[in-house]
Amino acid sequence: MLEELKVRSTRRSAIHRPTDRRGASPPWRVPPSITEIEAAAGITVAILKATNVCATEPEQTARILVDQDVSKSYEYTLQALKDLPYNRWRELDATDAVRFWSLRLYEAGLIKSGPNKILAQGTDWRFLNELKKELKG
Repeated sequence: MLEELKVRSTRRSAIHRPTDRRGASPPWRVPPSITEIEAAAGITVAILKATNVCATEPEQTARILVDQDVSKSYEYTLQALKDLPYNRWRELDATDAVRFWSLRLYEAGLIKSGPNKILAQGTDWRFLNELKKELKG
């Protein structure tokens, strides 16, 4: 999968900017391409699977980190892995987080849409919910 992402990012950088139709509008108004969405989904899956491994197999994860010289002490690494709440993302409600932060940004005048509009138009939790089910099994 990593090789596939490298190939996709290489293709993406080969676009000639002056003739690229998306270059005409500011970058924050350009909708993401399908490959960018797929890449973000792939990265999200990889991060959550790594988090799942840290939560379910802390001994093996600590050994790998020490073997690869990421950490020097197996005991400290194992203790840190056991102390950190890696499975917490399953329990938290993403909708509440979006509502909270969009309300703060709205109150500060940084965005024009209120939390309810952002939740209605800008969120789709199907991917995350499917991933939660997949990683539980």
